[in-house]
Parts: sequence; C-alpha cells; structure tokens
Amino acid sequence: MSTDRMPCPAPGSDEWWVGSPSHNEHDARLRRGVRDLANAVPVPEIGPAGLRAAAARRRVRPRARGRWLPALAAATTALAIVAVGLLPGMPTDLGATPLRDADVAVLPKTFAVNSYLTAHVSADPPGPVIGLYSYSQGVFPAPGVLVVGVNGRSFRELDAASRPSRGYPGSHRSALTLLSPDGTKVAVGDSPSSIAVVDLVNGKARRYQVHGVARQFLAWSPDSRRLLYLALPRVPAMFEEPREGEPVVLDLGSGSSAVIPGQRGTVDAAYASDGSRLALQRQGELRIVRLDGAVERTLSLPDRHRLAGAAAWSPDGSRLALYRMGEVTGQGTPDSVYGLRGEGSPDGLAVLDLDSGDTFALGPLSDLRTLLGWRGDRLVVDRWETIAQLPVAGGPAEQLAMLEPGHGNFTDLQLATALLPTVEVRDAGRDQGPWPVWLMLVVASSGLVAAGLGILVTRALRRRGPLP
Repeated sequence: MSTDRMPCPAPGSDEWWVGSPSHNEHDARLRRGVRDLANAVPVPEIGPAGLRAAAARRRVRPRARGRWLPALAAATTALAIVAVGLLPGMPTDLGATPLRDADVAVLPKTFAVNSYLTAHVSADPPGPVIGLYSYSQGVFPAPGVLVVGVNGRSFRELDAASRPSRGYPGSHRSALTLLSPDGTKVAVGDSPSSIAVVDLVNGKARRYQVHGVARQFLAWSPDSRRLLYLALPRVPAMFEEPREGEPVVLDLGSGSSAVIPGQRGTVDAAYASDGSRLALQRQGELRIVRLDGAVERTLSLPDRHRLAGAAAWSPDGSRLALYRMGEVTGQGTPDSVYGLRGEGSPDGLAVLDLDSGDTFALGPLSDLRTLLGWRGDRLVVDRWETIAQLPVAGGPAEQLAMLEPGHGNFTDLQLATALLPTVEVRDAGRDQGPWPVWLMLVVASSGLVAAGLGILVTRALRRRGPLP
C-alpha cells in the first residue's frame, strides 16, 4: 500500500462533502494535531503525597478562621462573667421568706462572713442598715467591717473602716466605728485629727475636724444628727482607759464641735430618748447632765457597776442598763465597741430605775460581751457568737441570731437601736452586691490570657501537621 498522502480537496470543490474520504482524513489530522499540542504541555506527576499536600493547602483558610475560635470563646466568657458581676447580687437562699413590708427592719438569723466578692459600701451603698460587725478570723475569708441592710440580706463591706486605725499606733484592729441609731450613718475614727462620717444611703464620706489628739466615740443623739465623742490629749496605750478626756458634741449639720463643760474624766455616755440629756459615767458615779453641762442629778453606782454604753438608756426614758464588771486580770480587756476598758469584762447586767434610784440585777451571763440595745422590755446583747435577748423582768435568754458557724466570734457588733423595737428576725437570703472592680479586671485579664494561650496551642498543632 502506498504511503503517499493525497492532496486534500479544497472546501467547496466538487470532491468535498461530509463523509467523503477526503473529509474524514482531514478530521483525523486535526485530532492528531490537538493531541500532539496537549502532549507538548508539561504536567508534573502528582502521586499520593502530592494529593495530601494539595488537600492540606486547601484546608489553610478554614484553619485560619478556626484558630480565632478559642480567643472569641474566652473573650465572650470574660465579658459574660463581668456582666454578671455588675448585676445586683441575688439572694443565695431562694427559699428564704420574701420581704413583706419595706418599713419593717429585718435582723437576719445568720450573719454572713466577709468574702472577696462582697461589694464595698463606697461602690454599692446598701441604704439604711440594721447592723455593723466584724469577726475574729484570719485572712480568708477576707477580714473587714461589714454592714447588713434593713432588708436583712444586703451585706456590704464598710471599706472606709476596714483599714487599720491610724489613731492608735501599733494596733492592727480596724478603725473605731459607731453606728447611728437609725442605721443611716457610721462614724469612723481612722485619723488622729478628724472623724469620717459615712452616709450608707449614698456611700459618700464627709470628714470633720475635731478636738484633741485622739478620741473615742461615746454615743449618737437619737435623731442621728449629733455625735458625742471623747477628746483625748494623747493617744492611749493598748488596754488603757484614759480618764482625762472631755466629752464633745459634733453637730453634723454645721460641722461645729462644742465641749460639754465640767465633765472631764468621762469614760462612758448615753443619750436620753428625747436627746435633751446625757448620762455620763465618771469613775464610780453617774451624772444626768443637760447638753449645756448643767448637772441635774448625780447617782452612786453599786461596786463594780458601770453604764452599759451608748445603748444604755431605755426608749421610755425611765431606766438605765448597767454592766456588772468581772474581776480585773492583768491589764484588763479591750472593749469591742466603745474604746478601751480597764476594769475587766462584763459578766452580767443590771437595770437602774431612775424614778426610785434602785438597781436590780438580771441573771448571770458569763458569756456576755456588750449591750446592743432595748427591744421593749428586753435587752438585746452580744454573746460572742450569738445575739440574744434577755427579759428585764427575769427569765432565760433567747437566741435571736448568730454568726455564720465556723468563723470565730463577733467583734465590734452594733445594731441600729432605733429599729430594734419593731425588728423582725428571719432569714431573707444573701446579697453581696456587684463584684469589686479589681476582681472584674482580674477575670477579664484571665480571659484574655486564656485566649492568647488558645491561639498559641492552635498554631503549635498546625505546625505539627496532620497525623500519619
């Protein structure tokens, strides 16, 4: 067979038609030319390893997006925690009895201990409070001075008083405090030259310049507008009861202080319910004095008896509560509310009838700490770990409330005396307020650190490549 190629008829000639030998041969040559051109293009041979690499390259973009997921999750968690911390506190005891009357103060059956999550009064004021207290405990839970609102569940740390007092060098105790009868103010003795009065409704503190080098708080007036304090010419030593102080009345409205003349040597005081007179303790005698210093009456007290502090005068004005002091051992013991005492600790109570001048003793209370106030014909007292009431007419003491078990005992416990006659005793849950700012910053920072670690771990896993 001859291999010579026949010339291709020109398209349109009589020899060109579809299906003719000339047309078929022309198509075959075109196909061969296209195939030769395709074969001339260099194409690398991929193989299984190349396919895996190509698949890994295709997954780069999804991984680039996915590596930010840990950061996004951590940041979202941190923001959620901070948002929860900013919300008002929720009661932890959801089964507690709800408040029925906003005008009735509630004394909680259990007083909470402090926590690093407890909001500060300056940041989230609780409004009027039923009590103020501290307790004997180490650094955890956080020690400090706490207040509990009249609803019985709003616990806040009184940050203005939780710092050690600068008025008494060498003392590690919190600053001296005195709660007003209506529960709206706290006097804080944190400085040798001034007194801070914290408004518990708005959380703000106002500072007053005062007499003396140092001072001890004695009593608030019944209307909570005047503060009686003891101006001292020097800073007392630990466990020393100074006997050269002068009683001074600070008027919160004008900011002025007035010394009550002729009463140097006063160690304890209580206001009458109408605010017009004072009972002043001077060694073994008790004076009933008007605010201008005029003495209305002088009473001799039985041996080892003394005025029972700022809450001593009964609401009806007819009686005064007295401490019966225990035997002195060593230098004596520090009083937890009104300053420093040098006559031992009280081991009982007595009541002085101002009409007859007679004194009658109540039942012995070996665990008595301080008098907290009057509740009708009953005396409310601090018994270290519990709050109890004792009938004046006689009978056993009845427990009202207690410090949360396992956390030592009360120190510096005070109650709003004007609210005690109608106070209810019940559990109302617990609200510690929004988290402190420093804690929210720590949580947010921790979230960002967790996000960074998540990114680093994700990158490390990428560099390792797919598992074989």
